Amino acid sequence: MNKDCEYCTIPNRELTFEDYFDKIELWRKYVTKGLFKFKGGDTSLEDLEEEFYEGEKYVYYHYFECNCGNYIRTGVCVRSSVPILEYIDELPIEIKNK
Repeated sequence: MNKDCEYCTIPNRELTFEDYFDKIELWRKYVTKGLFKFKGGDTSLEDLEEEFYEGEKYVYYHYFECNCGNYIRTGVCVRSSVPILEYIDELPIEIKNK
C-alpha cells in the first residue's frame, strides 16, 4: 500500500463532515481527470450530498481505486459524527463483480 501518494492521501486524524465532503469533492475531480476510478457505492458521487442530507439511508459507502493501486473505502453515517476514509486491501466482492 502506497501511503505516500499525493492523490489518495488520507488525513491521519479524526475527520469532520466538512473534511469528508471536501475529500469526496476532490476525488470526484480526480475521477473526471482519470487519476481515480470510482468503483461503486450506495449512490452516485454526484448525488451523495443531497441524498445524505435528505436522510434517505442511514449509511453511505463508496469505493475508489487510485492510479497508484490503492483501494479506498469511504463511509458516512447520518447519525455519526466521524466519517470514514480508509485504505483497504481489496474491494468487496459485490463491488468487484459490478
